[in-house]
Amino acid sequence: MMKKDIFKILSYVLHPIFIPLYTTILYINIFKQVLSSELSKYLLSLIIIGTLVLPLLTIFLLIKTKLINSIFLETQKERITPLLLTGLYIYITARLLMTGNLNSPLNSYLIGIVVTLSWVLIFSRRMKVSLHTAAISSALGFLIYLSNIFLIDLHPLIIIIIIILGIVSTSRIKLEAHTHKEIAIGILFGIVPQLGFVYLY
Repeated sequence: MMKKDIFKILSYVLHPIFIPLYTTILYINIFKQVLSSELSKYLLSLIIIGTLVLPLLTIFLLIKTKLINSIFLETQKERITPLLLTGLYIYITARLLMTGNLNSPLNSYLIGIVVTLSWVLIFSRRMKVSLHTAAISSALGFLIYLSNIFLIDLHPLIIIIIIILGIVSTSRIKLEAHTHKEIAIGILFGIVPQLGFVYLY
């Protein structure tokens, strides 16, 4: 019982909706030497509004109207509207980050997330792809991308994210929220756009 409680806490703390914010904080810390405090605050504000506040408000509104049962979007049908709207919010956030002379790698990270959500939606009729593993593997792919493009040694961070991914994958299986196949496809859908599409953007 205690293990299940820990797995549930992990599912909340590492909920997909928080991962872009965590990733942005990591990004700002990695490049703190070159990012001004004003730019860092701007990036963080946009990410908080576009990837966290708006999706959360949407989910709570859908829960209030009983269109979905919980923040975990437990059925394939419940996922459609929240994922479509979240994808739209994130795309708009990416476009806002492209305005002016701002050319942040976060743009590509967000576009990669939109691609991931699109794939999850396409497969939603067949299976309930793990959004937890998709989100964390997106962050993993983004860190690998940053490490390779900017020639920064991010191996300690990458190893930590891999360990977290393993722990979360185990917790989702132990909670019987997903099958091994749904976990594996979530990882694939999360990491591929970051390592592939991000180079084309």
